[in-house]
Amino acid sequence: MLGLYANVAIAWMMAMVADLVINKPLGWSPPGIEFRRAHLYDINPVGVGAMGIASLLSVVAHLGAFGPMAQAYSALIALVTAFVTSPLIAWATKGRYYLARRVIPLVPDPAPVTEGTYRRLQTCCICEREYEGQDVVHCPAYQGPICSLCCALDARCDDLCKPDARLSAQWTAALRRLLPRRMWPQLDAGLAQFMLLMGVVAPTLAVLLALVHGLAARATSSLGPQAGEIAPMLREAFFAAYFLMLIVAGIVAWWLVLAQQSRRAAQEESNRQTDALYREIESHRRTDEELQKARQEADRANQAKSRYITTISHELRTPLNSILGYAQLLEEDEAMPAHRRQAVSVIHRGGDHLLGLAELARMFELQAAGRGIGFRFEVDGSLPDVVRTDEKRLR
Repeated sequence: MLGLYANVAIAWMMAMVADLVINKPLGWSPPGIEFRRAHLYDINPVGVGAMGIASLLSVVAHLGAFGPMAQAYSALIALVTAFVTSPLIAWATKGRYYLARRVIPLVPDPAPVTEGTYRRLQTCCICEREYEGQDVVHCPAYQGPICSLCCALDARCDDLCKPDARLSAQWTAALRRLLPRRMWPQLDAGLAQFMLLMGVVAPTLAVLLALVHGLAARATSSLGPQAGEIAPMLREAFFAAYFLMLIVAGIVAWWLVLAQQSRRAAQEESNRQTDALYREIESHRRTDEELQKARQEADRANQAKSRYITTISHELRTPLNSILGYAQLLEEDEAMPAHRRQAVSVIHRGGDHLLGLAELARMFELQAAGRGIGFRFEVDGSLPDVVRTDEKRLR
């Protein structure tokens, strides 16, 4: 088992080495190293494909399928295969499966870093810690910057930032290239995920049972003449066990697919409700801002009206007080003829009446302005000269 693990580890390391020393200099992969999950495909066929092919060949060679020489050099087979297949796959795919979306900085590029200066930091909306801009990305699920650690640990966003870069989407797209169009609805209904699970489970079970069968065959080989009779029976028993386990695994895999689809449907509905709530909150916020702005404008208009009315009232009261004062002095003059006194009394009453109207208009104007009601004061000739009533109640 340690030898098998060593072959897989060698295949993985050499796939990365080939990407660094061959693919990047030739321009078949991005020049930089991107580690943020939000910008990466779930499966990159360059690395995964090279490691998978190299691991499969080396493991088969390690099990003795290609003879004792290949079994002895199984690690070298893993090394050479991964180092060769990685550039070939990168050339065939044109490096399109490295970055899932274009890298857009959240803030303008900072000034060159010199001694004693620091890069501009961004605050993660989840952990609320500060990180450099290269370690932060915009998250459409949380509508804010998120660090690579929180992005990697999040399991609820369903990769909204890269819907076409998810493993299920990649697998479905690959099956659509191979299968006819009439089967596409079944793929979207869960068949694609089921085929993916069974594509992993079936060979894994086959390898495990093959290893167990090999150990059992070695144990029965020491039985002598009976080993030839036991070997076919043992092989049939392992085949029967494999197909029985495959049926059970298929049932479990389909149940997992249905559970995953149910969970995803519930999560999508929750995301829709959350987005609707965010939009409603934003709409209320904008409405409150508009109302606050309108209220401020109304207050400024009311204050302007109040200043205008106060000024007009002051401008009216100043000459009226002079008129009323001199009219009162003329009425108290005993030397004034009777017909002149009557004229002065008319002036006095008219001045009092106008002064009272100016006060009433100002009072009601302010009250109406406080309630947002327009108030207009007009005087025509239909008002009576005298009304017999209680002055206080009338006011």
